[in-house]
Amino acid sequence: MNVLVYSGPEVVQSSLPFLTNTLRSLLLPNYTVRSVTQHTLITHPWAPSCAMLVIPSFSSTTSGSGLTDGVSKFVNDGGSLLAFSVGVKGRTKDVLALPTSHEMGSSGSASLSLPDSVTVDFASSSTQGLSHGRAEAVHVEGSTGDILTSVQSPVPRPLFTNLTDRTNVKVLGRFGDGEIAGVSLSFESLGSGRAILWAPRLDQPLVTVPSPNPDEEKRRLGLLRVCLRECGLELPSREAVSSRVPTPMYFVGAAPIVNAILSRLSVDFTQGPTKEFKDQNDTFVIHPSSDVSTDLPEPDAMTLQPKRVIALTNNASPPREKTPTFDVALYVDELAKRKQDKDLSDGSYSWPIGAALMYGEVVTSTQTMLDKNPRFLANLPNPLLCLASYQLQGRGRGGNMWLSPYGCLQFSLALRIPFAKVPMTKLVFLQYLFSLAVVEACRDEAVLGSFGEAVRIKWPNDIYAVFGEGERKELKKIGGVLVNTGIINEDSQIVIVGCGLNVLCPPPMCSLLQLIPPEAPLELRMEKVAAAIMIKLEPLLDQWIKDGGSFDSLTDLYLRRWLHSYVYPKPRPSEELR
Repeated sequence: MNVLVYSGPEVVQSSLPFLTNTLRSLLLPNYTVRSVTQHTLITHPWAPSCAMLVIPSFSSTTSGSGLTDGVSKFVNDGGSLLAFSVGVKGRTKDVLALPTSHEMGSSGSASLSLPDSVTVDFASSSTQGLSHGRAEAVHVEGSTGDILTSVQSPVPRPLFTNLTDRTNVKVLGRFGDGEIAGVSLSFESLGSGRAILWAPRLDQPLVTVPSPNPDEEKRRLGLLRVCLRECGLELPSREAVSSRVPTPMYFVGAAPIVNAILSRLSVDFTQGPTKEFKDQNDTFVIHPSSDVSTDLPEPDAMTLQPKRVIALTNNASPPREKTPTFDVALYVDELAKRKQDKDLSDGSYSWPIGAALMYGEVVTSTQTMLDKNPRFLANLPNPLLCLASYQLQGRGRGGNMWLSPYGCLQFSLALRIPFAKVPMTKLVFLQYLFSLAVVEACRDEAVLGSFGEAVRIKWPNDIYAVFGEGERKELKKIGGVLVNTGIINEDSQIVIVGCGLNVLCPPPMCSLLQLIPPEAPLELRMEKVAAAIMIKLEPLLDQWIKDGGSFDSLTDLYLRRWLHSYVYPKPRPSEELR
């Protein structure tokens, strides 16, 4: 089910990344958190798959509103609504139709009619975000501490009137003077219809305070959890993402590899303590190895910028306390001990695949950081692996989002392929080739061994696993491959292959871990899976390039790993699947 965050023109746009990332950290993998535009809200059938609609604080209401009667119908039909920076008032008669856009514009505020004669008014906030708001403490009912929040100034804060006598109203919080700050409205006559409404802007960080109290932020997240549960959502037992902003990344590899990366990026630490590299989508700040033990400033919560990268030039790996969910040193050792010496004289690669690593515990998207930053990408030597434990904005095929719960291995590999060796028309085969490398890696003795035979390719780029036996046999998706291509110069094309694979994800998600019987003495490690994929990919890629992009020599193996060949096996003896 989806949790949809309204992103129409009335919304404070700069706050959307913070709000969506916060909700993802609280709800993944149980729910997909996605933004919904004004056009989609009006024209698309969004309601059937929506578990909750979230309306952030408004910056303006004069541009017209996407809050159509579909929102009112959604709540009438039992849906849940969470909204911020609003006021609520009762009406003496039912008004089920929403005001028109010009009515909203002329009044300077938007209104939404809910069941039981309740109208929600959206206060117009400053387009400059919270800098013009005033801080007010909100006491949460049942808690021991207050939360410092922002309320728009100079507009008087919205108040909740004519509601206290209603049996379907639950007060969630109050301002210091006792006025209601937030309520939960249940519409029993409609079944599960519910609206959680807050006057303060709990959807945005309080930037008016130079150093917000960490305890207040914890209480804010706790309050949001209460709101989500009030809306009937089932929260996962642990936070899916350890941070709501990107954490520092690391350039890792042998000293010559990291030095080559810094050289290509024109980084010279003798000229300054850091190097800023600004591109189309992201701003990267490169730090020296000496900063590895330093607590670097966090990115801005609104823009998620800048991205900080520490270059480990001394053959080192980041300390485990900095990367608790992925042992970078184990990955490097596993890759090194199983890599055969490779002849690089033909110029295809600068070093073996996977040997140059850019790792971060929490990133926006490994794919986006590479394919949306062309200057940064063009200056990276070939190849480079970008890997993360959590993604805040992971991408799938088309407009889909790839969930990033605990235990999911996600990475993007940047490859530069000369036109002289593989024409652009052949790049389509890379998604087949990479999918093949993933399923071959699952059969590796360091990963699943014989249990990996249940992992199969579903055309064109999905990774499935067969769970159970006989009539109880089920097919479940556990991964996928995404390929983006572009031209780097007149001689070469750039390919970014992204992959997400559920390795250690607990139920209800399906993962490789669940293919191992309880009695099997096999330890599954994320680091070994990542290394095995790189190891299996290299000879397949070499063969494909040698064949000029033809997939003919790999077709037989691909078909043997094909999901449909496994589910409906009718092979001749010579074609027995193994």
